[in-house]
Amino acid sequence: MKPTIICVDDDMIVLQSLEENLYSAFRGMCNIEMAESGPEAIELVNELLEKKQDIALVITDYAMPAMKGDELIGILSQKLPMTSMALLSGINDMEVIAKTVNTGRLDRFIAKPWNNEELNSVVFDVLKMFLLKKELFKRNTELQLASQMAKVGVVRINYHSGEIQLSDQWFNIFNYDKDKTIVDIAFYENLFHPDDRKQLETFRKQSLDGSAYSCYNREVRLKAGDSTWRWVHSCGETVEFDKDGYPVEYLGIDQDITLQKEKDQMLQHARKRDEILDKLSEQIAFLTPELEVVWANRPPDNCTTEKVSGFTCYKEWYKLDEPCQNCVAKEALAKGEKCTSEIVRNGKVDAMIAIPVKNQDSKVIGVIVSQTDITERKEMERRLAHAHQMESIGSLAAGIAHEINTPIQYINDNVTFLSNAFNSIKDAIDHMAQDISSANISVSQNGQAIDKARKMIDMVPDAISDTLSGVNHVSKIISAMKDFSHPSVDNLGQVELNRIINNAIELSKNEWKHIAELHTEFQSEGVFAEAVSNSICQVILNMIVNAAHAIKERNSGSQDNMGLITIRTYNSGDNAIIEISDTGCGIPQDKIERIFDPFYTSKDVGQGTGQGLTIAYDIIVNKHKGNIELTSTVNQGTTFTISIPKRVARETTLN
Repeated sequence: MKPTIICVDDDMIVLQSLEENLYSAFRGMCNIEMAESGPEAIELVNELLEKKQDIALVITDYAMPAMKGDELIGILSQKLPMTSMALLSGINDMEVIAKTVNTGRLDRFIAKPWNNEELNSVVFDVLKMFLLKKELFKRNTELQLASQMAKVGVVRINYHSGEIQLSDQWFNIFNYDKDKTIVDIAFYENLFHPDDRKQLETFRKQSLDGSAYSCYNREVRLKAGDSTWRWVHSCGETVEFDKDGYPVEYLGIDQDITLQKEKDQMLQHARKRDEILDKLSEQIAFLTPELEVVWANRPPDNCTTEKVSGFTCYKEWYKLDEPCQNCVAKEALAKGEKCTSEIVRNGKVDAMIAIPVKNQDSKVIGVIVSQTDITERKEMERRLAHAHQMESIGSLAAGIAHEINTPIQYINDNVTFLSNAFNSIKDAIDHMAQDISSANISVSQNGQAIDKARKMIDMVPDAISDTLSGVNHVSKIISAMKDFSHPSVDNLGQVELNRIINNAIELSKNEWKHIAELHTEFQSEGVFAEAVSNSICQVILNMIVNAAHAIKERNSGSQDNMGLITIRTYNSGDNAIIEISDTGCGIPQDKIERIFDPFYTSKDVGQGTGQGLTIAYDIIVNKHKGNIELTSTVNQGTTFTISIPKRVARETTLN
């Protein structure tokens, strides 16, 4: 990302001149932004900071009406510690310049009128300095991060003067309060385990008599501030020698290697290789180029055999006559490099990693295959992706509803006004006709016009009624979209299920209106449950769409034989009940038990993802502590019965 230079001046001619010169000289190196006042420059800086844009230099005029240049520099210096500040002025006011320089805020002064070559030289130096400062900041950050991750503290020791210095990171690593700790060599040496302390005392004596080496490297145990023993890798080099060339002062590091020592001890205590590998969650196997299993820590999950070597993997483990489709082991053997894939078997997702094994001549002699069950992770990723998708759809729907609702409102008002106006006109014409008739005036032509007007007026109410009906229908759709797109929250609340179902019916009408009739049989006094409204709406949407697809499948896509979708609601004890029935193709009995499994679908390949009913089951059973049951007969239809508690236990949360 290229850094930005901001030019500030209340004279647009000056700004344009600056921009043209800088753009010509530094077109590929930086972006140029302009502001005509101090407040505008501050607003511009805030916008650039929000976009994470680097700002290398601010060039500002001094004499500006809204805010003086030195005041602007003072404000921006707080926001932009790495940015250089240049004051541009034609005023020979050395006191202002000196004041700004003395505050440490002004880096450059450019006098008006400026020389383009001198200006470009200043800008080039600033850009170069900015890049160097940014690189230095990056290196310092990397060094601090590396120190923190490696758990390294710096130690400086001078045994001759008795002085010792410990870095802040050292205190953080070993849990000591720097402000409450008196640090000297005695304190430092007493931290170490008695069995290790002797070698420190010996090293100190050798340093004092001049016989010590110029460096040290040892592993010792140190008592931390929380009274635990830590393994420490302590090493250092001499940084100061006396006049005779003997070491005087050492600079070293203490690195916490406790975790590494614990791992080493675990490996030492493991009696054999299989004991370690058996504890891994992954199934690991070594295969020959012919895919024969030489060794494996265990059979794959859901495998019926206990064999782990001496056979062809796909024949014994998966009961196949040929290698698995997209076999990762074959791919790794062919390419001679690491290959990965994801395999779906029996509703589970396995992550496969294959690494070729080569001999000293770089010839591939086999492959190591790792297989890990990542079903739960993929399910979580799917739910997260679905959540993001629903959030996006909801945001879009909310925006559409907001944009459409206003014009629909004034259309409705105008049509209502026209209806009233035409009624008034009709009454006026009726009165005119009566007056003419009572006066016995020959009005053949007027009478024809009046008759024609009456006929047109008689048609107006129907047109207005149809318009109002359409507007009302659009309003219902908008209301349903707004309810469904409202951001989901985890808090349960009392919701009216009949209203939610009507919203779902409006939103899904395009899915079923050409395929089936949809009837509702709602309990008249209302059916309430403790739930999250848009989650329940999502369930009903999935159910209605599935019902429409089932009817379409049974009718082979024909619209001559309309199916029927029936939705009933009623109260039953402590539960609210929703029944959704269809006259579709039904579900075979051997598939009903798996209908709610992740990734499972009874539809043809490419016609379903196996997610809709899984999401519905998760929302009703896991999140609302309800229940879903179904009955189905092939070629007759299916009924889903959803039971939702009217009151959910308070400890229940929708995670």
